[in-house]
Amino acid sequence: MVRKVFFALSLAASTVSADILLDGDWKVAGKDLAGTVKIPGTLADSGLGRKTSEHEYLTTSDVQQRGALVRDRLYEGRAVYSREFEVSAAGAGKSWELVLERVMWRSEVKIDGEEIGWRDSLGTPHVYHIGTLAAGRHRLEVTVDNSCFYGFSRYSHSYGPVMQSVWHGILGKVALRPANPLASARVFAPYPLEGAFKVEVGDVKIDSLSVSGLEIESWKQDGNTVEVVPAVDPVGWNEFNPRLYSLRLKAGEYSHTVRFGFRSYSVKDRAIYVNGVKTFMRGNVDNCNFAGTGAPATDKRAWLDIFRTLKYEDGINLVRFHSWCPPGAAFEAADEVGIYLMPEVGIWTDKWMAGRDKGRPAPSPLGLGHDVDAFVKRELKDIVDAYGNHPSFVSLGLGNELGNSDFKVMGDWIGDTRKYDPRRLYFASTARTITEEDDFSVTHLVPGIGWVRGRFKDNTDWDYEDVYSRTPVPVMAHEIGQWPVYPLWDSLEKFNRGILRPYNLLCYRRQAESNGVMRFNRMFHEASAKANRLVYKEEVESFMRTPSCAGVQLLNVQDFTGQGEALVGWRDAFYDLKPAFECEKPFRDIWGEVNFLARFEKFTWVVGETFRARMQVRNMTDSVLPEGTSFRCELDGRSTRLVLSGDVAPGELGEAGEVVFKGTAEDVGKHVLKFGSNEWSFWIYPDEGTVKIPESMVMTDDYGRAAESLAAGGTVIYTGKGRRTAKDTFLPVYWSVIHFENKNPLAATLGTWVDSSHPALKGFITEDWADWQWQSLVNGATVHELRDMPADYMPICLSVSDFHVSLFLSSLYEVKVGEGRLLVCGYRLDGADPASRRLRASLVDYLAASSGEKLPRMSAQWFDRSFRPVRKVEVKKGIRIVEENGWKVFRIDGAEAFCGTFKAVFAGGGVSKAEFEGRPAEIGKSANAVEATAKVMSEDMLDGVLEFRFRAGAEVSIESFSMTEDK
Repeated sequence: MVRKVFFALSLAASTVSADILLDGDWKVAGKDLAGTVKIPGTLADSGLGRKTSEHEYLTTSDVQQRGALVRDRLYEGRAVYSREFEVSAAGAGKSWELVLERVMWRSEVKIDGEEIGWRDSLGTPHVYHIGTLAAGRHRLEVTVDNSCFYGFSRYSHSYGPVMQSVWHGILGKVALRPANPLASARVFAPYPLEGAFKVEVGDVKIDSLSVSGLEIESWKQDGNTVEVVPAVDPVGWNEFNPRLYSLRLKAGEYSHTVRFGFRSYSVKDRAIYVNGVKTFMRGNVDNCNFAGTGAPATDKRAWLDIFRTLKYEDGINLVRFHSWCPPGAAFEAADEVGIYLMPEVGIWTDKWMAGRDKGRPAPSPLGLGHDVDAFVKRELKDIVDAYGNHPSFVSLGLGNELGNSDFKVMGDWIGDTRKYDPRRLYFASTARTITEEDDFSVTHLVPGIGWVRGRFKDNTDWDYEDVYSRTPVPVMAHEIGQWPVYPLWDSLEKFNRGILRPYNLLCYRRQAESNGVMRFNRMFHEASAKANRLVYKEEVESFMRTPSCAGVQLLNVQDFTGQGEALVGWRDAFYDLKPAFECEKPFRDIWGEVNFLARFEKFTWVVGETFRARMQVRNMTDSVLPEGTSFRCELDGRSTRLVLSGDVAPGELGEAGEVVFKGTAEDVGKHVLKFGSNEWSFWIYPDEGTVKIPESMVMTDDYGRAAESLAAGGTVIYTGKGRRTAKDTFLPVYWSVIHFENKNPLAATLGTWVDSSHPALKGFITEDWADWQWQSLVNGATVHELRDMPADYMPICLSVSDFHVSLFLSSLYEVKVGEGRLLVCGYRLDGADPASRRLRASLVDYLAASSGEKLPRMSAQWFDRSFRPVRKVEVKKGIRIVEENGWKVFRIDGAEAFCGTFKAVFAGGGVSKAEFEGRPAEIGKSANAVEATAKVMSEDMLDGVLEFRFRAGAEVSIESFSMTEDK
């Protein structure tokens, strides 16, 4: 209670200050820009700037903007913000500072026409030392330029359209304040404390010193440093007990209060330690994700909401700020909630970017002498000076994936910064080279050792210890997760509340409407959400099972609305739970302070086999879990207690016994194992052989045999390919099919919705989505695009097409074809695994027991269009090559009649012009070769000859050609 009263008084005292607040109306003027803007705020907040439109978005050549939200109003370049302010008689003669808390990017200041200087920090306040001002009115001009400086990559989240957007304005605190030599005080307060802690105060003689809530035995000043000895041991700050103290310094007329915590960050034996205690970092990546404002929040309440949600609902204890540094309010909120923060200087530049962002120069790497080097070194110091006293500030890095930079030079920079401020950990870059100065690494690959993420197996009895146990420093797994969820299109209404426009997502919604899949929206959303949760859970547990893993970072808990619209979160871009996750277990139950794990060899078992699960606990608290500690364990509701076989230190894995279960014929079905707050499903199948196909049915992958049987009125299980098919995978699309281009849109799936009540699945154990028992079936399954179906047609299984393509896909569906009956099954029915045998039996039983009379009736022509194999067109006579009037003429005699595509691949150089049957052919490049393609019509062969001609140098020839019938 005393501590709370002190903070209230301290806050009240700080508000009754001599600051001249500059909030309110400012004049603004720039190129094609004039008006009044509210500061703090952006031009778009005040309705200023060029109005954007969906048409502009659709026609832009800006690759990054095409995959991101768009500001309602845009302004790039220089603009002058101006206003007048009053200095009182009491303020005359004082030395003043101007603080502009957050500016993108460069600011220049004039007072009464006199130039003061410029600043260019992206991650810290722009502070100007003004000097004395006379009493009366003064004019302030701030020129802001949000152009791209220093050869920056516009993928960096500190600048660019990908996430926060390129805004123009001044955010946060905007004020003139009396200069205070104590404001730069730095508190060095390690924990556990051995005797004294230190305060660097600069060239100031301290008169008095006190710490709220902590009795001080003595203090003394030696030069620039004050040494403080508490009378009692202080309480350490960490995620479990975010204990804060307030240090009040007084020197003459100046006073200053620093809020701080006693804490130490260190590394040892491939682990990260907080206050000497091994700590597993459960991280989320923050990409400057502000879907309403397009600019970072500078108020503490907003950050408190985010951090409390992440910690108490999602089990997060760390937030990494991907290529940006948040405002001071984020550090204040993290100090109070107990969240570790990993800001970065704000750089993201990598080799692949040079060719990606067409029309723009390649971004400048670091350490090669470019202008960006000086900026980075300034920013390093500014960030530790601005936020270094916050106990939540666990580490600082230069940026993300700096693959084409000089790591020796970057290592020197962070080494120098560590010497200047050793209160935290440092690293150069995520996901690339580990420098000699790195305290730890956030990566997916350790060169020379191996991948530290990305494995998936059909069981839980595995880990990454073979890699992590050999890493040179502690390693956190880099950006795990990244499994998209199909959006509920109605949720786009949320964007109406802000100034970012979802033109991209609106296009994809219209595509879903055009493709006739809007009726599946809820099913797509729910099935993909369940697949997302399933894979995220298995991923995080694989790292928890790895003793030497120092932590993981999810990408993301929340949606990433840029870089190809990666809607990968169980929370949307506003941090709200998506509807499909509202009934799911909170993620903290999967990886909370005590992590409950089960190791077993497979998900699908047969009667007579003995299921064994080795149960483990990973201690995520800051105290020992003693031997004999018991935890509740349930199998199908039958409860027992499991006991730790030994003490489990913080951060360590402990053994809690074994669960053994031998299934009988009565146990066929799904089983649920619960341990602590976590749970797993496994399935027991009958011990059966492969079911024979009755003589009344045909199971084939041959189109001709299927067509013949259907024409005769037979029943066919068709397991072959169609005209529009692809191979499915159990894992959903990774990140985005736009950023990581997927060449076959049919293969871009996000899980499977299952009609579990359909009689075809009566004998197969399933719910309304593809859980782990479907893994062997879905991996490698043939997924078909359904066309020309009745408007209300519903397949037995519905493959969730990625929202960028929104196709009507299925691997299991049924129709009548004429008088015949067709069941198309893309799942493997001849496998030896129990799921394959059981699905085969269930489908056969269903077809034998029902007539299928109520099925929609399709024509033989539909079957032909859908399944007849695409032909490689044969040439029956020969090929002639002649030269005529500067053309090289390629004649094909006796080709079969077909409609399709002709393609020629050239060797030896470029081709200036090409024609096919007198029509222009399209010339392009593919795989470093020059190609020409043209459409073929059946009437082209009425004369029995196809003619292709091209103009090129003598050295150019046709390397190969192909003719393919249209699908």
